[in-house]
Amino acid sequence: SGDAAGSSGDGAGTAIWLNAANAKVVVNDPASRDAPPEVRGQPGFVVWFGVADVRAAHEKARRAGCAVDDLYGDYFFAKDPDGRFVGIYASEDHHHDHED
Repeated sequence: SGDAAGSSGDGAGTAIWLNAANAKVVVNDPASRDAPPEVRGQPGFVVWFGVADVRAAHEKARRAGCAVDDLYGDYFFAKDPDGRFVGIYASEDHHHDHED
């Protein structure tokens, strides 16, 4: 269960967020408009990682050609080495609730 792994779930909105210490696993609704179409179309789930400096992480990902799009305030999407989409979010004061 999620309790055994130290995670909690939040099913509000169009995504299900499973939270751990500084990572989140998100099962996205393909109809959600909170992510670019290519990210919404990824089957399964998106893993999110919390970082202290999201702007620096976005700039590093952009330089490496991994950033999918611009910074969305306190988060962005990138591609991992296997080509899966991941989310990177500001671990401090992260209040994005993915609701319209």
